[in-house]
Amino acid sequence: MPWTTATTRAVDGFITALIWNAEHVDNMNFLKEVNYTAFTGDVSISGTTVGTANQIVSSGAITYEAVPHLIECFLPRLTSAASVINFIVRDGSTVLGTLSQQNASVNAFGTTLAYRVTPTAASHTYNVAAWIASAGTWTVEAGTGGTAGDATTIVPGFIRIFRVPT
Repeated sequence: MPWTTATTRAVDGFITALIWNAEHVDNMNFLKEVNYTAFTGDVSISGTTVGTANQIVSSGAITYEAVPHLIECFLPRLTSAASVINFIVRDGSTVLGTLSQQNASVNAFGTTLAYRVTPTAASHTYNVAAWIASAGTWTVEAGTGGTAGDATTIVPGFIRIFRVPT
């Protein structure tokens, strides 16, 4: 189901159910999330090469349409080691690219990473992983939420994938 560009109508133009469904209903269905996967536990990052990167969150295997998609990942809190951290996006174990890099010895709250991809019409398993430049351990912290103001009530992290209209 591709995105349908709406047509400009003349005054008193007749809109059939077919036109309405194609221009409105199908477009709203197109914009639904393809995937949302949350994680509520801490993830330790200790791999020191891109090949030993630690997975943070995965969408699981999904069959995609060959239309643009946006992969979005939210990391609630990062606690650092004395080493640079690199965040990557992968399709299974194939690295698609580096999303971001964070300096050593710097904690961060509310990090959002995003990547636009047009997959082949097939099954893909998109995931976000990270690796550090030298020995140490970073932690991606996530929780279940709770009373505001309490550092132990961090919200869940997530990966979210949705189609992008063109």
